[in-house]
Amino acid sequence: MRRSRTWIIAAVLIVGAALLGISQAPVRAQSSSSAVTIGVPVTVQLEGTTALSIPAGSPVLGQLTVKSNVPWILAVDVGPTAPALVAWSDGAWTPLPSHGVVLQGPKGIHRITYRLRTSTNAATTVRFAAYLAP
Repeated sequence: MRRSRTWIIAAVLIVGAALLGISQAPVRAQSSSSAVTIGVPVTVQLEGTTALSIPAGSPVLGQLTVKSNVPWILAVDVGPTAPALVAWSDGAWTPLPSHGVVLQGPKGIHRITYRLRTSTNAATTVRFAAYLAP
C-alpha cells in the first residue's frame, strides 16, 4: 500500500509539474517581443506623353499624371532648336528653361494639364521626367 501511495504522489507531482509548465508557456510567449520591419519602395511614376515635338506656331495641349508615394519634382529638357513657352492649366504663358525643374508636389496622384508652344518660328522638342524631390 505504501508503494502505491508513493507512486500516486509521484504521479500527481509529475502531472502537476507538467500542467504548471504548460500553463506558463503562453506567458513566456506573450512576454517575448519581436520587431518587424516593412520596406515600402519609393515610387515616382509619370504617365502621359513625356516627349513631344512642337511645331512652329501651333500650341500643343497635353496632360501628365504624377503618381508618387513621396514628394516629387517635374523636370523638363527642351530641344536645342528653339526655346519653348508653357501655360500650366489655364495660366499665362511662361518660358521653359532649357533643362531643369519646372514643378514640384507632395505625394499622391496629380493631374497636370499644360499647353506648349515655341517662342520662335522654329520647331522644337520637349521632354518631361518626374523624380524624387531632394
